[in-house]
Amino acid sequence: MEEQRFQISYPQMQSMFDTANLSSGQSAEILHQLGDVESIMVKLETDSKNGIAEVEGRQEQFGSNRLEPPKLSPFYKCMYKQTKDFCIRILAFATVIMFMMAFFSEEPFEQIVQAFSILIAICAVVIIGAMTDYRKEKQFRQLYLEQEEQQKKLFQVVRNGNVNQMNHLDLLVGDIITIKPGDNITVDGLLLEGTETVEVDESMISGLTDTISKQPISKGLNCFIRGGSNIFEGTAKVVVLAVGSSTYSNRMKHDNQQKEEGEEELIHDERSPLAKALETLAKFLVFIGCMSALAMFIVLELYMVRELNELQEKIFSQFALKKVLSDFIDAFLIIVLSIPEGLPLIVTLSLAFSIAKLRQHDIVIRNLHVCQVLGGVDTLCFDKTGTLTYNNLKVSNLHVANEERVNNIPPHDPLFRILSEAILSTNSAFLPDEIAKQLRFNEQLDLNSNTNKKTQEHAKMLQSVNDASKKSDWSGNRLDVALIDYLEVKLRREFVVEYLQDLKNQIRKTIPLNNYGFHAEILQVRGDKYRIVLKGKAKDIIEKCNQLNISIPDNQNFQIYEPGNFTIQYCAYSNMTTECAELEKNAVLNYNSQSLKTISFAYKDVQIPNLIEQDWQQLLTQNNFTYIGTIAMRDDIRQEAKRLDSALKMGNMSVMILTGDTRVNTVNVANCDQADAEIQRTSEHLPKSSQLVNQQEIVIDPSTGEEQKSAQIISSIIECPKDEVQPLLSNDYESQYMKQHSFSNLLILNFQEYVIRIRKILKESNIYYTHQEVNERNIVSKIPEIQNDTLACDKVSKLNNQLQILADLNQHQKHQFLEVYSNINQSTIGYIGDGNNDAIALQTASVGITLGKTATNIARECSGIILMNDKLDGIELCMKYGRNIFLNIKRFIYFQLSFFLNSIAIMLTSSIVLKQQPYTVLEVIWLSLVQDIFSAVALSTEVPQDDILKRTKPAKRGENIIDKFLLQMTCTQAAFQYLATLIVLFLTPSIFGIEPSYKHDLHALGAEFIPEFAIHYTLVYHLTAMFQIVNLVCSRRIGQHEYNVFDGIHKNKPFTIMIVGLLIIQQVIIYAGGKYFKTAQLTIWQNMFCLCLSFGALLVFWLSKYLYSIRK
Repeated sequence: MEEQRFQISYPQMQSMFDTANLSSGQSAEILHQLGDVESIMVKLETDSKNGIAEVEGRQEQFGSNRLEPPKLSPFYKCMYKQTKDFCIRILAFATVIMFMMAFFSEEPFEQIVQAFSILIAICAVVIIGAMTDYRKEKQFRQLYLEQEEQQKKLFQVVRNGNVNQMNHLDLLVGDIITIKPGDNITVDGLLLEGTETVEVDESMISGLTDTISKQPISKGLNCFIRGGSNIFEGTAKVVVLAVGSSTYSNRMKHDNQQKEEGEEELIHDERSPLAKALETLAKFLVFIGCMSALAMFIVLELYMVRELNELQEKIFSQFALKKVLSDFIDAFLIIVLSIPEGLPLIVTLSLAFSIAKLRQHDIVIRNLHVCQVLGGVDTLCFDKTGTLTYNNLKVSNLHVANEERVNNIPPHDPLFRILSEAILSTNSAFLPDEIAKQLRFNEQLDLNSNTNKKTQEHAKMLQSVNDASKKSDWSGNRLDVALIDYLEVKLRREFVVEYLQDLKNQIRKTIPLNNYGFHAEILQVRGDKYRIVLKGKAKDIIEKCNQLNISIPDNQNFQIYEPGNFTIQYCAYSNMTTECAELEKNAVLNYNSQSLKTISFAYKDVQIPNLIEQDWQQLLTQNNFTYIGTIAMRDDIRQEAKRLDSALKMGNMSVMILTGDTRVNTVNVANCDQADAEIQRTSEHLPKSSQLVNQQEIVIDPSTGEEQKSAQIISSIIECPKDEVQPLLSNDYESQYMKQHSFSNLLILNFQEYVIRIRKILKESNIYYTHQEVNERNIVSKIPEIQNDTLACDKVSKLNNQLQILADLNQHQKHQFLEVYSNINQSTIGYIGDGNNDAIALQTASVGITLGKTATNIARECSGIILMNDKLDGIELCMKYGRNIFLNIKRFIYFQLSFFLNSIAIMLTSSIVLKQQPYTVLEVIWLSLVQDIFSAVALSTEVPQDDILKRTKPAKRGENIIDKFLLQMTCTQAAFQYLATLIVLFLTPSIFGIEPSYKHDLHALGAEFIPEFAIHYTLVYHLTAMFQIVNLVCSRRIGQHEYNVFDGIHKNKPFTIMIVGLLIIQQVIIYAGGKYFKTAQLTIWQNMFCLCLSFGALLVFWLSKYLYSIRK
């Protein structure tokens, strides 16, 4: 074995990042066993200043950070998966029986043809299904590669003493990288040096929703950072210790995938009620066919015994054995007709057709079973931020010096410059390398020659800021990006970049958000003079200020910043009175009521002799800062979302919003046409969230008295258990005015209030629950378990039906709610989300839908449907095709059952009355092919009509796929066809003056074919075939009020070709079938008689539909 270059245990390094070891403290012991950080870096031949000098051997020993794309399943495995279907196994069994019968038959050709026809059906289903699966996997692999190429993550890496920007895919073990806010880490490593704390979101790894504070190794042992983490605050250097598939998150993902492979069938059965219903139907048809065949065989054998007695033949004579085999073949024909080889085919073809059509609209279906579930989706839950909205913040309002000044503040005003200083010094946004290089290149060009070009670029920049659908050139935290975009409207980009760099050079210390509830930067003015700049929630910032900047003419005397001449900005200020503070709070409340996100800034100048030994808690807890102002930003609703709700509601679907945002920030996506302004201000039960249209601003009155607030809390405490009081005593003044009242049967709650209502229901039903769902901060974090109590379940179901917005949810609470809603309301839920925090909900829902461009990789991997163009209109299209799949299957069932019932009834009647069958084996084979294969191909290509959502309802769980109306229509059609066929069977010999075929037993084994005697049975067969063709056309429109069966038939070319082809082939069989089909040539009048009689099926179809629709 070749000796490894780096003498260090890679598995041992990987184990440091396991959740179990981190929780128990074992990671620190493993680190100690490996030696200190310096020892590890020596073994890895790297150091914090110069990084790695040579890259050779690292990838071979530790691997690459490039993950292998999803593997394509071999085509034979896709085919094997299709053979597990119950219907396929029945068909395979029937094929074996037919081949066995061929060995004992005097005419084996017919049995072999029958066996091969069934075998062709099996091959068609298996190959088409396998091709669809294989193509789907190939498309997703291509999508993965495209997304990986588009979403390059760049890190600042030190190698051989040089600092470069490098793609995260090229990182190696031993690399020294710098992390900053907004970074998504893809490697495991140790924090070496940086800010005091680094705030990390590990929610997608450990499930913890709160950010975790990490420290550099020099300040503590909580220095382990893992791939999949998002950096919220702080910067630091990291030494990379695990990459690619060796990181903890990827190892965990691999283990989960292996576990899921063994449970694949279970998951499929759980999420595919359609597959269960079709399997039940197939078993029922086979059972009816077998019982009918058995009954027919018994009747024929009783006739045979009587005939043997009359002829005085022995039971085991050659004549008896030949008769038994002939009767068995006749009975087996019923089983052949009952085997639904077209049932799996119609499902497979409909799925393949729908997936292909949706792909043309940039919609990728990742799982085939998702299409089967789509038709049953009755509830759609939307994430708000980034899904209903663009997740692209734009500055809309600016409140400084007690007045609104978003548009009328000049860029040279010191009031604006001090705001710019606060924004840039606390900003983490950055320009990608390509844009930064282009900017530096432009600076080197002659300024005069580029005046027009710069004017055009500034105009484009302004347009980008105003257009919510356009993304900024800047990267990083979207709030910081929105702030810096606003500055670029007032100042040139070159100016902003240089100003930002000058301010960053003055920063001496960063205090992360989680330490004190706001972000703080300490800038050095000169010597021991420093300026502390705060950025945070308006409530926290306003309370810390006793002064505010003011706008007066004297401000013009202050020196302002100019490139190359850096100076800290100053501005006139005055005391912040109570009236001023209330005015600022009212402005913030007004912004929040309009669903605008707010951020406030403040500063103070201090003298700090020793920066290291300074007591920061004392400085930051003092309420003597100078208030700069508040900036409000909007996140516009997507244009297509404004019309989506009405279309979905017409489709009998419930729509709700599940968001981690507050109710106040969510209600503005609701339609307010059912409430007046006063109710909007005071009631939490605002209008339907699903009516996604912009409306007038909602203003919350902040002047409610303390007595009213106390009375509200006391009345709530009386009704709630002790552990439910804490949420009501929250000091968040943005939500203290939201009261619990119902309004027009609509409900808007946050998660804690939802749990409180469920507890009340359980208490009223005398169901006791534990208090384990309350966390250490006495905040509700879990929905109590609801037992199988009918009364309690009914009340919770009504509560869920009224609910329109559920706010303040983390990812695990979304999962809990979806499970409760799905189980209690017996609903099939579709969830639409785009972020990492939506991943669990996307997996929990029956159908997970995400966006292709803006969604995270984790969200895409957890979803079943991807809208590649980010257009929410695709959801409506998905629902249409989902309903259409159900409709196609119902159309096929109507067609198949009506023929099945008619043919079995005719064959049983013939065996009892005539002691023989009117159909030959080849005729039955052809009728079976038309009934199953060709009809499945024709009906599967029906495209959904525009009003399909309005006309149909979602298929409920456990709902019989054959409803009462469909059963009535089917039985009526079968009865008419049976009566018409009886007329032809018993009366046509006298009508046309022809010889009855049953007098000569033409279909017996070895019987001589005489065309003159076959005209009678040819009429019976021809009428049955024409009934099938007419009924196939009728099957296109089986809705209650759909009478025009020819509507849009010219647009469906496969269907038209199939109908014309069947008519031509049928005529060929009649006039050229001869001794093979045992058919005789019919006259024109006989042919027209069958054709006219078959059109009676269309009249019966219209009449029965009209009568049953009136009754219903």
